[in-house]
Amino acid sequence: MVRQIEGQIGDLQMDLIEVQRERTSLRIQPYKGEMELRRKEGKLEELDGRIRTLPESTRDLERKQQEVISVPFKKEGGQPP
Repeated sequence: MVRQIEGQIGDLQMDLIEVQRERTSLRIQPYKGEMELRRKEGKLEELDGRIRTLPESTRDLERKQQEVISVPFKKEGGQPP
């Protein structure tokens, strides 16, 4: 279970890096006309939204990972290392 969560966290971190690169690439691209500007702004808003949600999802998974790790210690009454 822990390895699965770690894999999901890694995937989210890679997604974040990819989205940030895509956003940077889109920002530096020139545009022609009003229609392209609107399309570009819409795509930037979509990417910005994903950039905001990916770290939140990562934190949620990290919390879940900590809960999974701490369950055996709670059952045994032991202290985490």
